[in-house]
This record gives sequence, C-alpha cells and structure tokens, in this order.
Amino acid sequence: MSNSVGSEETSVAKLGGSIRACRLLIGLLWIAAAAQVARYYPRLPEVVASHFDAAGRPNDWAPKVALLAIYLAVLVLMTVIFAVVPGHILKVPDSMINLPNKAYWLAPERRAVTEGKLALFMAECGVATIALLVCVFQMVFTANLSRAPSLPKGIVVLLVAFLAYMTVWTVRLFLAFKVRSGEASRRTR
Repeated sequence: MSNSVGSEETSVAKLGGSIRACRLLIGLLWIAAAAQVARYYPRLPEVVASHFDAAGRPNDWAPKVALLAIYLAVLVLMTVIFAVVPGHILKVPDSMINLPNKAYWLAPERRAVTEGKLALFMAECGVATIALLVCVFQMVFTANLSRAPSLPKGIVVLLVAFLAYMTVWTVRLFLAFKVRSGEASRRTR
C-alpha cells in the first residue's frame, strides 16, 4: 500500500511540474501577445479588417481598438478556461463529471492523480490554443499593414496543424483514462 502511495505522490509531483511548464509557456505567449500589440497597434490604420472570408479576403471592418479588445478578451477567456478552471473541475459533484471509466478514476485513492492528469491535459490544450491565437492575430496585424489586406495562405496550414494536434490530444486523453486489464481486476475487488 505504501508503495502505491509513494508512486501516486511521485506521479502527482511529475504532473505538477508539467503543469507549471505549460503555465510558463502560457505566460510567455502572453508576453509575445503584448509585444505584438506594442509593435503593431501604433502602426495600424484606425479602421482595420476584422473578419476574413475563407479565401482570406476581408469581409468586415472595425476600429483598431475593437480588434485589440477582441484579442485581449479572447486571450483572457482562453487563459481562464485552460489555466484556472482545471483546478476546480473535481470540486463539482461526480455526477457532473464526464470521464471515461469515471468510477475508477474518481475513486479516492486515484482522485489526486486524476485531477493532475486533467489539469495537465487542459494546460496543454491551452498552450496550443493560445499559440494559435497569437499566430492568427499576427497574420491579422500584418495583413492590416497592407493597402489591400488579406490573410496569407499559411493560415490554412496553421489551422490544419492545430486540428491535427487536437486529434492527437483527444486520443491521448482517452488513452490516459483507459483502464488496463490489471487495473480493472483491482477495481472489482
């Protein structure tokens, strides 16, 4: 029993280190976003392309302050969702949690590891999502410096890469909460 407790403590400690690394990356992405705003905001025209069609052509315009407000609001929202909310997920009643093999993973002896795993997966997703936002807004800012703004074709590659990452992330999430045959027999005892 003490061996499994020590193993769980080691696992929780490793997860905590990975979560801190993800939060550090989110902080660095915020610094990158602040640098973008400092560099581009003064150079942008007063009215900017704020929405683009599938071909990358602008189809809506807004004051540059509105574009900045949207950028900051979305960054704050994503940071709260991916860095703050995960610490509170397991504080809700178990009936409100949707998790593969929920009874097994929410058992008291595994709950701390489960909370760490969920927090890490959410933090990883946050890093990817906020990185995507920083890249997309970089493209929007640079496009608006042109007389005829349009998004580069590279945005398609960026979105495909993000979707591929999210597919792998989803598979990893389900595999992380899969109950292996040896664990399943211990669960039924």
